[in-house]
Amino acid sequence: LIAVLSISVLLVAAGLVISGASGTVAGLAAMLAAAMPPVLLREFARRYGFALLEPRQALATDLVAAILSMCCVGLLGLSGQLTAITAMAALAVGCGVSVAGWLICLRRNFEFDLEASRLNARASIRFGKWLLSGQIALQAQGYAAHWITLAIGGAAATGLYSACLSIVALSNPFLFGYFNILTPKFVRVLKD
Repeated sequence: LIAVLSISVLLVAAGLVISGASGTVAGLAAMLAAAMPPVLLREFARRYGFALLEPRQALATDLVAAILSMCCVGLLGLSGQLTAITAMAALAVGCGVSVAGWLICLRRNFEFDLEASRLNARASIRFGKWLLSGQIALQAQGYAAHWITLAIGGAAATGLYSACLSIVALSNPFLFGYFNILTPKFVRVLKD
């Protein structure tokens, strides 16, 4: 799946180059294709750790990826080479090193069996198509306003909208914590 996603994004990058898009946009798409495997594998490592009830494993993977990525971004910033493309490369390096270490430590837990993989893929697709469509709808809902703002107001308006949304999102931990406390109380009131 990761290879299919990376190849798809790489084809989009090639299409951008052919259509005459700016080199920055095409380079960003190509870097996204390169960064996608380590980032998605890091997410897999996190979920694998939680599935085995080993949160320390997930935390270690995240810490290594975050520290390496931030060090790379800091070095790029200090040297004046920080761009969207190099920042994504720094993220890929941090996640790649983290996942490589994770795979080395847990290599005994994995075994490749082509027939079992085929059967698992078939069962996963039957169940996963609904989860995937739900996630796609959720992502589309979350980013539709950004794309509409970009189409109507341009990049500056979209950046301003995103900045304002980020400031408002700072209240999310408070609101979710508040709802976690209030929801059981509401249920008890409704029951009574």
